[in-house]
Amino acid sequence: MDDDKITVAIELGSSRISGAAARRNPDGRLEVLACASVPSSGCIRHGAVYNLDRTADGIAEVVELLERQLNAKICQTFVGCGGKSLKSFPVVLERNLDEEAVVDTALVDEMLAECGDMPVDNMLSLCIASQKFRTDHKNAPEADPVGIACSHIEATFQMILIRPKLFKLLDDSFRHASLELADSFITPMALADIVLTDEEKQRGCALVDYGADTTTVSVYKGGQLEWLRVIPLGSDTITKDIEKQLKISHEQAESLKVGYGLCGCSGTEDETVPVGSGTISLKLLGDIIEARNEEIMTNILHQIKASGCHESLFGGMVVTGGGSSLKRLNTVMPAFFKGISPIRFCNEPLVQVKWRDSSGNEADAAHLSLLALLMKGDENCCEVAPVQDMTIEPTPQQQAGMVQGSLFDDDGESVQEKLDRELAERRKAEEEARKQQMKEKRKERTDSLMSKAMNAFHKFFDDVQ
Repeated sequence: MDDDKITVAIELGSSRISGAAARRNPDGRLEVLACASVPSSGCIRHGAVYNLDRTADGIAEVVELLERQLNAKICQTFVGCGGKSLKSFPVVLERNLDEEAVVDTALVDEMLAECGDMPVDNMLSLCIASQKFRTDHKNAPEADPVGIACSHIEATFQMILIRPKLFKLLDDSFRHASLELADSFITPMALADIVLTDEEKQRGCALVDYGADTTTVSVYKGGQLEWLRVIPLGSDTITKDIEKQLKISHEQAESLKVGYGLCGCSGTEDETVPVGSGTISLKLLGDIIEARNEEIMTNILHQIKASGCHESLFGGMVVTGGGSSLKRLNTVMPAFFKGISPIRFCNEPLVQVKWRDSSGNEADAAHLSLLALLMKGDENCCEVAPVQDMTIEPTPQQQAGMVQGSLFDDDGESVQEKLDRELAERRKAEEEARKQQMKEKRKERTDSLMSKAMNAFHKFFDDVQ
């Protein structure tokens, strides 16, 4: 990425719609120039667009906040694709070859194309996440079989699938916000690239993104993705349990969850804490939080076992996401996931990041997915507004008036007051003109929008029809 390129990414999270703009510095660090977010509880559910209009309004608001910080116009953005229905799906293809034939690039490309064109249960294929080959029924897989002499080849591809309707809602929300998509990425895979080491991926590792409304489990082995599933439970599910069972507000429930966490592990469950005009027992609070958290961990373990890699995750587990900050979770998880070690909690990326506004973002796991999307983006997304000279020079008559001591005109306005008024009027007019120009250009983009992210969607429906 060049120094002058500003990349913009937006993440549609279950709790917040977040956006950030960054550029890659010459020293290799990612410099975050602007960051903004708005609540999304009324429009995003389980990581997927639920209310199209509200989501579009939220995207537009985030873009406007970023533009103010950047003093630039955002022309396009990168977006992450995640949430419910996103999953990996294995496709196995086989070829019988002439005796001792040599595998060439054309054969591998042919099998890749066949996999990409294969319809799977009315799901939309976003990409092929990994591939491995076996020749002549050997147990050891080959990452690249080109050049191997064999009479039989078997290829296993991991396709990433999503429900077409959810992908269409994702794209339509940006259309309604009059914002063009530069590209879309699979959020869990982008996240893995900035929090997992190559050694962890090679030896076998489970990445757990403990989010607000969903928990995503990605399993890597031999350097490639083996399994991806999204569990429709997250840290906000715990908050809703507290809210419902204690009959308190959502804000009070969130405060209790954040403040006390898995308090049953602290030996203070006999204490009471004030809530509103009353008090509650820490034991009761602990029981509520621990019950839901155990359900989430049970689902995580089920997905890891379903991957078939449970006994060989020698790289352990990496836990991230906003929910990973739940107090004492780092004590509970190692005891629950016996046999999976080490368990590493990650709230910072492996890459170096510099925040222009260091307001506690440096160690916030909730920002990692957004940073991952920024790292993937490779196109400039902004048009920097030219710096204009806003100085208004006095006219010769005004200068003469100042020299001769005529400080006020016939209306009683001084020369300085007149200059200030004209400056304010000029700034207002230029700002209105800029907004109108942005509005017109956005309308043009809306009328002719053809983003890369929609190519797969259109192709899918053309094939169906």
